[in-house]
Amino acid sequence: MDLDDTAGRALPGTAPDGDLLDHVRDFLRGFERRQAERVVELPGGFAVLSPRYAASHDHNKLCFRGGAGVGAPDALRLADDVLGGQGLPHRLVVVDGDEAGAAFAGPFQRAGYTHDVELIMVERGARPAGGPRRPAGADPVVVEPVTADDLADMERDGWRGALPDASPKAVEQLVGRRRARTRAADGVVFLAVRDGDDVVARADLYLDPARGLAQIEDVLTDEAHRNRGYAQALLGDATRRAREAGCATRFLLAAADDWPQVLYGRLGYTVIGSRHLFSRTG
Repeated sequence: MDLDDTAGRALPGTAPDGDLLDHVRDFLRGFERRQAERVVELPGGFAVLSPRYAASHDHNKLCFRGGAGVGAPDALRLADDVLGGQGLPHRLVVVDGDEAGAAFAGPFQRAGYTHDVELIMVERGARPAGGPRRPAGADPVVVEPVTADDLADMERDGWRGALPDASPKAVEQLVGRRRARTRAADGVVFLAVRDGDDVVARADLYLDPARGLAQIEDVLTDEAHRNRGYAQALLGDATRRAREAGCATRFLLAAADDWPQVLYGRLGYTVIGSRHLFSRTG
């Protein structure tokens, strides 16, 4: 795959981890705001609302800065006021950093919320992946840019499998929310691998050349096509495109309790921070 061979050292142009983490978090806040139909400013943070995609928790949530002085009781009340005020049955609250996450954990869990942790991982240079390899003589993996509409069938099938009880309307909202992603950054590229005409693997690339930042997100391979090196190929192509766009810092988000973060570590990604997600379904 096409990754920098800079193992063991920081990439040129990157800031120290503390400053870099601030830059990444600023990018992520802008990422959330730019997609929203409406932004509500709150003490210590903001809420994003998109009635068009009411079934998408990610497009209807509260985001707080760690250390901003907002306590868990206030955050819980604001979640009810803002999301409940929109008639939404779900609750999703995101807070930066482990200290704030720990402070929110007890009160939110007692209020019926689940608690998940996302790791912010920055590419520090490639290391051997140790993952699946293409058989000798096999055709190379072809990664191509695609449109939101090209990804719709794969996403629709995925949501139907993940949420078998969801209404057709909710599924279509979850599929359609990708159109909001096209506003998420200065540059947005959807990448895919096809089997014939069907998209079987995908990844998103969000570019901010002015700040030298790029986020690689939503790397996913259809279950029937896994262990063929598609994820590595997508990451490699996204990295090349980010580098060519002038983005010296490439990062992604990974669930702390799921296996992809191990793969990302093997590919040279290092944890520099975290986000804590508190959620409750209606």
